[in-house]
Amino acid sequence: MSSGRPLIAITSCSQRKGLEFRDESVSLSLDYARKVAAFGGTPLVVPNLELDAAALLARIDGLILTGGGDVETSLFQDAPGPYDDLATLVDLTRDRLEIDLCKQAMETCLPIFGICRGIQILNVAMGGTLYIDIPSEVTDPVNHRESDRPREGVHHITIDSSSRLHQITGLTTVEVNSTHHQAVKDLAPSLTATATTSDGIIEAVEVPGHPFLIAVQFHPERLLREGKNLFDPLWAEFLRVCARQRA
Repeated sequence: MSSGRPLIAITSCSQRKGLEFRDESVSLSLDYARKVAAFGGTPLVVPNLELDAAALLARIDGLILTGGGDVETSLFQDAPGPYDDLATLVDLTRDRLEIDLCKQAMETCLPIFGICRGIQILNVAMGGTLYIDIPSEVTDPVNHRESDRPREGVHHITIDSSSRLHQITGLTTVEVNSTHHQAVKDLAPSLTATATTSDGIIEAVEVPGHPFLIAVQFHPERLLREGKNLFDPLWAEFLRVCARQRA
């Protein structure tokens, strides 16, 4: 790779609302791109098409798997999910593209940062399963879907003190934002759980020994406390590893 700012691929959603989005145009929260740019990277938004994953991965220095709609249940279990009212949130083209990107990026040890849906698609790509709907499947769950407070901590997580996530952030217990209803259920064999909530839901995973493969269930790109983002060190480390990858 040539010198310069690392090029970071950021996966996107397909917008389905409004006349100008009839063609399912790319939709992305700018919070992801702003963090990449703030810590020295160049963001590259990836549309949900049947792309050549290997060709894309050969040109980038890091991959961010972003939040969004539900993961298609047929990708991780034989029987269809019972929550048919959520079918409009599914984008099978996106699912297949991101699974392909995950598998091939793992093979080349490309830095990967998964966020919200990103931890879910990573787990499915690596052979794990998901809770389709936490309130329907978990006994006495905490509130994992507080959409009215997207930048605030709404429940606590506990981070394993031996994890890389802890080593980077210095955090062991922290309040995080939460806007999801699916979650990791059976953890993929290659992943290690590094953070959980009091109801047992996995909130972070990583791969020990990997240059950078960390995925979280919350949204560190927009989580603020007293005007500061406690997870900025995580963004800084991801971009540092991506820059080293480029060099």
